[in-house]
Amino acid sequence: MENGEKRFRSLSALLMIALLGVGAWALSLRAERDQLALAVGTRYQQAFQFLLDGVDNMEANLAKVAVASGPGDQIPLLTEIWRDAGMAQTSIGQLPLPVGRMMRTSTFLAQAGDYAYSLVRQIARGTVPDDEARRQLAELSQEAGKLASELHGVFERAQADGPSGWMELQRAAARGLTASVGGALGDGLGRVETHLEEVPTLTYDGPFSDHITERKPRGLSGDEVSEAEAEAIVRRFLPAADREGYRVEVTDRVQGRIPGYHVAVRREGEAGAVYTLDVARQGGAVVWMNSSRRVEENRLDREAMREKAEAFARERMEDTDLVAVDSIGSQGRTTFTLVPKVDGVLIYPDMIKVTVAADNGEILQYDAQSYLMNHTERKLEKPELEEEEARRRLPPDFEPRGEGRLALIPTEGLREVLTYEYRGTVDETEFIIFVNASSGQIEEILQVVPTSEGEVAR
Repeated sequence: MENGEKRFRSLSALLMIALLGVGAWALSLRAERDQLALAVGTRYQQAFQFLLDGVDNMEANLAKVAVASGPGDQIPLLTEIWRDAGMAQTSIGQLPLPVGRMMRTSTFLAQAGDYAYSLVRQIARGTVPDDEARRQLAELSQEAGKLASELHGVFERAQADGPSGWMELQRAAARGLTASVGGALGDGLGRVETHLEEVPTLTYDGPFSDHITERKPRGLSGDEVSEAEAEAIVRRFLPAADREGYRVEVTDRVQGRIPGYHVAVRREGEAGAVYTLDVARQGGAVVWMNSSRRVEENRLDREAMREKAEAFARERMEDTDLVAVDSIGSQGRTTFTLVPKVDGVLIYPDMIKVTVAADNGEILQYDAQSYLMNHTERKLEKPELEEEEARRRLPPDFEPRGEGRLALIPTEGLREVLTYEYRGTVDETEFIIFVNASSGQIEEILQVVPTSEGEVAR
């Protein structure tokens, strides 16, 4: 009996020690969790502070540049706006945001920064911002001020909630939830987005201008095609050897700039797709094609593959005269950029890309998105400058190889400029320079960088 009581007391003591140990362990885990939450929350709060600082600085500099008197004052302010907009965008990328949250804010920052940069380039070319530019700068300043005010409200909420607010937003993002969730902090960010729905249209010569991001494809024509018609178009588009013994079916509808049908091509009795293609709903043009086949060895040289690419494209582009302007290859496949040549002028906006297998010359990929977005009937003007005169506008240390060739190139704002294209070197480094065929101004300079896969112009 006495031994039983001793055993009971010993077990009770051990149990108590174990419970105390578990409790201490639980408290330690909770302390670690709280410490981690504090560290994570502090990091997110710091990123949000950088976002706020960027928008505050943008607002101030936009207001200043709208009244600045000359290029000497305008360029530093515009450069700061561009830098602050980039910093603010980077900060958004560091926040734990659910899908779709702050997309409008990011777009506004991209437009404001890009617009400022476009004005810097304009001033550098000797054109002073006009009254319309000053009006748009003043409007951007007002919108940046409203955005800053909304963000300050969210920042105060985040400080009041502490790390828990950011952790709730992080959990919503981790679960892949939509922009409408994320607790009080998420609600505050939602109000910021709602305000930006009312931001006026911004039109300028840059890639984030509303007239560019919202533009329609110019190369589409004809009536809307049905799914059955899209499948028939795909059969005709495929290489001749692949038109029999395959099952072609529409698997999805494509949204975006070129709405259409997503089509899969499978061998009879097999599940995996051999080809996938997108077909435009309007007119039925093939937007792109991709083959899943792996290439095991290299048999063909680049010249033979170029001929295959040009022949395939010409057959499907109604015998358009196409010129391969560059190529890059890896893993047994080479991609050629093909550009139409019209009246002796290379039309760069209408480029297409064709990828060829190095073992048998099969076409593995085809991409006509740029062509379909930009192609239109153009009236090409005669160059005002002779080639010799344009050549004299090249930098003195640039050594061109051969004569310049006429090329129509796109600007960031979707204008098109007729140029002379020169390829040459400066101190053994290769460049491509485009000289405006009317003004003699240098429009674009690209450096040609050799890589293991080919030459890349950037």
